[in-house]
Amino acid sequence: LLKHWRGDEELIRTVLAGGLATLGWTVLVWLTIFSITDSSRYSGTYELLQWLVLVLILSTAAGILWWCTGVMRCALRRQREGRSFAVSLVVFVGGLLVLLNSTAQTFGIAHEWLQGWWDTVTDRVAITEVIHDPTLGRIVVRGEIGFGSFTALDKAMQMKPKLTLVQIESPGGYVVEGLAMARLIEKNQMDTVSLGPCASACTLLLAAGQERYLGPQASVGFHRSGVFGYSPSTAWTRTDYKLADYYKSRDTSEDFIKLALDTPSNKLWIPEHQQMFAAGYATKRWDERKSGY
Repeated sequence: LLKHWRGDEELIRTVLAGGLATLGWTVLVWLTIFSITDSSRYSGTYELLQWLVLVLILSTAAGILWWCTGVMRCALRRQREGRSFAVSLVVFVGGLLVLLNSTAQTFGIAHEWLQGWWDTVTDRVAITEVIHDPTLGRIVVRGEIGFGSFTALDKAMQMKPKLTLVQIESPGGYVVEGLAMARLIEKNQMDTVSLGPCASACTLLLAAGQERYLGPQASVGFHRSGVFGYSPSTAWTRTDYKLADYYKSRDTSEDFIKLALDTPSNKLWIPEHQQMFAAGYATKRWDERKSGY
């Protein structure tokens, strides 16, 4: 490691061995982040995971710095020895492009967790307002779905009397929290209803209900997932395939899912109510609700 850092190795060994080591570490970081942020195992504990993801991302940056420094020092040494600097420079630039692309992919994988970390350390965490309301006979979820929203919903579900309907009013938020909340609703076999705006990650919660009601003023908006600070993706991402799998598991038609996730993250597709009923995404109108709601 030190010989590489100082540029004392031969060019081929410096570029290939160092580059493969850095790329291997980056792939290991990918796999680790995939594992620790797996939404199917998420239990609402997010602060430690956010810090761990941040450290892993920084470690890939440190690896690239180590590799680049070693290659550049090797190139400069070759120039002092009267050998071709151009060859070293071309190899260096080519390898750097590969490694930087790998790092960009890592940022894409972890973007929600990195943004969540920033929200946490700057005290800007947006947790949905969750109200356990026996008078209305439902749990009301209102506001942005930020880290901590899953825990708030879980606590409300454990309150007495046990309620069986969740009303959702949200512009969306983090997919990892939305998926976790959706699975919690599904696990508790609750019904869901939208009586107003419900967009982005909010649509996961609505899809989770046994019965999925739409009120006359419900406006449900879909789009692809987006990465903060990045241009909208031109194709489905790994996150979008997760969204598609969840919608499909709730008996939503594939044609409807395609229309929903083919919509870029900077736009919103708001289908007609009848279209959602026909696709299986929603099941009943609010005036067809069970007695007691």
